[in-house]
Amino acid sequence: MHLNKVPVEFFELLPLPVLVTLPQVGNANAAVVYVNQRFVDELGWELHDIPDKYSWWVKAYPDPDYQKVVERQWELVVSDAKENSANLVSIDVNLTTKSQAIKRYKVSSFLSEKLCSGYNVVLLTRLPNN
Repeated sequence: MHLNKVPVEFFELLPLPVLVTLPQVGNANAAVVYVNQRFVDELGWELHDIPDKYSWWVKAYPDPDYQKVVERQWELVVSDAKENSANLVSIDVNLTTKSQAIKRYKVSSFLSEKLCSGYNVVLLTRLPNN
């Protein structure tokens, strides 16, 4: 399988969980089109569990109040990155796994589509739990 000339084998080689979405024009709910095996191994969620961004957010952040906190924080770092012409944004969050464990991750994404044209690539880096 290829995502606009990027073979998914590349994402399988990365030592990080990877989630790829396909943005939809006029719709904020992007389709989740790929997760690598590391994502499944660490978080338990498989592609069929999280078919779109909204499904992922409900599962990763089941507390609606925490969802809002993460969303606001993400909007702020994206806005700041755009003002400073940065291409990579990151925030530290608590993610809920399929087994309902809480794990701390740095969630990073590229604002430009240079890595995988037409797609959003999200990288997760495990952080120590507090």
